[in-house]
Amino acid sequence: MNRRNFLRAACASAFACHAVSSRAFAQATSTAASIPDPDWLRKKLESIRLNHHLPALAASIVVDGKIVAASAVGFRKWRSPEKATRDDAFHLGSVAKPITATMIAKLVEQGVIRWETTLATMFPELVGTMNPAYKGVTVAQLCSHSSGMPYQPRTPESVTDSRGSTVQQRRYEYVKAALADPPEAPPGTKMIYGGGPVIVVSALERMTKKPYEELMRELIFKPLGMTTAGFGAQATPGKVDGTWDHELKGDKPVVIAPNRAWKVEARAPVGRNVHCSVIDLARFCAVHLKPGFLSPESFATLHSPVRPVDYGPGWALSRVNWAKGTILWHSGSMGKNHALAHVVPDEQFATCVLTNIDGPGVHEACDEVNLFLVAKLREGAFRAARAASKK
Repeated sequence: MNRRNFLRAACASAFACHAVSSRAFAQATSTAASIPDPDWLRKKLESIRLNHHLPALAASIVVDGKIVAASAVGFRKWRSPEKATRDDAFHLGSVAKPITATMIAKLVEQGVIRWETTLATMFPELVGTMNPAYKGVTVAQLCSHSSGMPYQPRTPESVTDSRGSTVQQRRYEYVKAALADPPEAPPGTKMIYGGGPVIVVSALERMTKKPYEELMRELIFKPLGMTTAGFGAQATPGKVDGTWDHELKGDKPVVIAPNRAWKVEARAPVGRNVHCSVIDLARFCAVHLKPGFLSPESFATLHSPVRPVDYGPGWALSRVNWAKGTILWHSGSMGKNHALAHVVPDEQFATCVLTNIDGPGVHEACDEVNLFLVAKLREGAFRAARAASKK
């Protein structure tokens, strides 16, 4: 099915399931206390955590729009007694990209911007200095890594940050540097992972006169009840009142102390400092199972590849042997954490895995958790919850 027919089919079917999706949205935003924390999940997480030398490990699963299980095991800080909880926030890394793209989609719905809006339109004052190849690059291409731009600007981050006194100004300096560089490939011809969302966000900050952080709270975190979501370190410096990050060296976790400087990051839109709990990440993933929170048009656009790449605005799109249809997924890490999210619209489930460490074998540990949750789903562990959600 081509992109146009996919969009039409998705839009047509979405209206028929509006009542169901509205109920699913309400279930996804239910209180954390009502979400099961099964012993079988805690035992499996603890086994994987110990085998891979992880300080903490958290997981959740959504079925038919309802969070049917969520657990966390281990410790907020290596060799400290404070236990991690499923309400603790973990660093998301690039899993923040689909969240940023969803925020952009909400502004598209409001008519603030369009997926087809070009860089020349977003930054008319830079047309004279931007590389000519970028003038026609669209929002959709920037959010799907198909703009042709290199991974990051040639100008060092320390230099672009030094040119701005506010985080919005620093993002704009990033834009100016990125648009002045030559493309790595002709726009729209291949995927080159990079910071395109930072550029779109910079334009939106000027259009809305609101910083990215405020837009995320207003359009995503607050409506979805993501009370643990925020920016910066998950814990107060000097206190173990939240998860600390770690780096795995050999089989030894090395503690990375929280830093107040992480609160303000120009590259936040691509995941530099966004965090939330495994339950709140599940709340976000739930809205990508059916339209409701998102309009049918936004739902279809976010879940469709921006050809020629297999990447939509925000989500990586793949086919795997453990799920039906096209799955949406993303992993994320800043070298001190690991996050992994999968959404399977064709089967109406999603899984989330978070840990406060990164290093050799950590992604494999998170993937082991994902496959375990899928296996439990296949075994019928959530049959009662699935039946209840359809009543």
